[in-house]
Amino acid sequence: MRLATLANAAVVHTRRWVEHFRARGHDVRVFSLEPPWATGSSGDPGVVRLPAAPLPGALRYPLAVPRLKRELGRFAPDVVDAHFVPNYGLMGALSGFRPPLARVR
Repeated sequence: MRLATLANAAVVHTRRWVEHFRARGHDVRVFSLEPPWATGSSGDPGVVRLPAAPLPGALRYPLAVPRLKRELGRFAPDVVDAHFVPNYGLMGALSGFRPPLARVR
């Protein structure tokens, strides 16, 4: 299964979530405005860094949606999992991907 995770790539919870599904054979890609956790000199190749405008978070996330839409179109996921509703959940909803899946904290 192809899983797209919309989340802060620097957070250990995101890394654990992704590693769990990768270990079970799923193709997982993380889409994040934040830089990824370090796994060697090049980071995780399964992390797509979205552009982050130098604005407050409430504005940065919606402004990254056009790029997110393009990247999701290229990846063609079966499921989009957004961590968490106020930021990446909003991006997931604005992406138009159906059916939506968002985690509430």
